Amino acid sequence: MSKRISDELLISDLQRVSKLNNEHYTPIKFYILHGNFNHKTVVTRFGGWTNALKKAGLVHYDDSLIGRKFGLLTVVKRTDDKDSGGYYLWECKCECGRTTHANQTDLKRSMRTSCGSAIHQGQVMRDPERWKKEVYSGYEIDKKTGLRYPDFNKKPLKNNTSGYTGVIKKGNKWTAELNVKGVKYRSYGFNTAKDAYYNGRLKLEKEHLPKEFRKNLEEKRKVNKHKKSRPQPRERLN
Repeated sequence: MSKRISDELLISDLQRVSKLNNEHYTPIKFYILHGNFNHKTVVTRFGGWTNALKKAGLVHYDDSLIGRKFGLLTVVKRTDDKDSGGYYLWECKCECGRTTHANQTDLKRSMRTSCGSAIHQGQVMRDPERWKKEVYSGYEIDKKTGLRYPDFNKKPLKNNTSGYTGVIKKGNKWTAELNVKGVKYRSYGFNTAKDAYYNGRLKLEKEHLPKEFRKNLEEKRKVNKHKKSRPQPRERLN
């Protein structure tokens, strides 16, 4: 009968293998190649690979991406939320200041390299001063929040069938959407586009936009509405 391998010996071997991997996250495949014991023994003993790494005081899955950069994104933490495929979402900070979420696969395969904002289309502006000058040039910005008023006070796109900004149709129902610094909020199940805008989109703005910013935004919308309703002067005929 073979002698039982102690927990201390397994932990010591995990730590040794981690050093071979420059103390980065050590996957099971790497341990299979360099470990002195069967990986199944480690998994069974500690109730999972992540638990084994935690027990050894090593970088584990829950924090394996924290601090790493993928394009313009820096990983902040793993959230408890999952995407439609069942994968955990990681909170990331974009160089532009916005926050976004992505799963591990998309980050590692470079399928997500920014928050997705339109300002990153084309040449990426990495220099903060140049970014302020070129990206924010011509835009009215709230100094306290860094939010741009035009992002929330713009005309519906030409392919928008609802007639309202931030309202789209999904199936037989209308959905309200709001994007704040790379984080998208949604409200579902409205029967009409008008209902989705007034009881969905505007409600999301009330919940997720700062009070002072929202107040200024409403004033700008009133001004724009007044300009549209004002009759245009007729051209004089010579």
